Amino acid sequence: MESAPTSHNPLPNVPLEKYKIVVLGNSSVGKTSLVTRFVDGTFDSACRETIGGEFLSKQVFLAEQTVSLHIWDTAGQEKYASLVPAYIRGAAAAIICYDITRRDTFDHVATWITTLRRVLEKRIPLFLCGSKCDCQALRAVVEEEGKARARTYRMLFMETSAASGYNVKEMFCLVAQKLASHAARTREREEHKRITRPESSSVQLVSRSTPDASDTASCSC
Repeated sequence: MESAPTSHNPLPNVPLEKYKIVVLGNSSVGKTSLVTRFVDGTFDSACRETIGGEFLSKQVFLAEQTVSLHIWDTAGQEKYASLVPAYIRGAAAAIICYDITRRDTFDHVATWITTLRRVLEKRIPLFLCGSKCDCQALRAVVEEEGKARARTYRMLFMETSAASGYNVKEMFCLVAQKLASHAARTREREEHKRITRPESSSVQLVSRSTPDASDTASCSC
């Protein structure tokens, strides 16, 4: 099993794989806190709102591969909705967050998935993240609902807490593992196609002493 992120590179001779991750969700669901907790190991209860989008990166060292996650934290406010597609383009994976204490953010998950599919030409790994699971007394969405929603859209699911750090590292490590395995399968398929691709049939050319009109017309000399 792949190891959790560490502070040093145990595989210095292994090429660094880079992946763009986009984090989506309604305003104030805790996207910035989630990313900051993972990248810096810190938490600020008075975290300011994101304007447009912000970029952070962190390396994850798996058992046989080093992965660099380029994480785009997007704004959830309606006034920035027109900017979100620009941050989605080129994403290798997406994390959609909802606040377990606010059902409206959970109900909006389908809208974020629609936005993703409208922008991206191909399907990418999707992760559903129920944030603020330390606030059990205020819970409005039970964990089983999150799991069911994730199954509906074929997403991987996890509840997290940026305040306590619960499952934050595990969430992003899971993203890294999924991307690394997906890339490995893609390389295997491409290699298989290359090996099994039939050789091009040879074409016998017949020379003519006098070119016809079509030959003359196509000549570039």
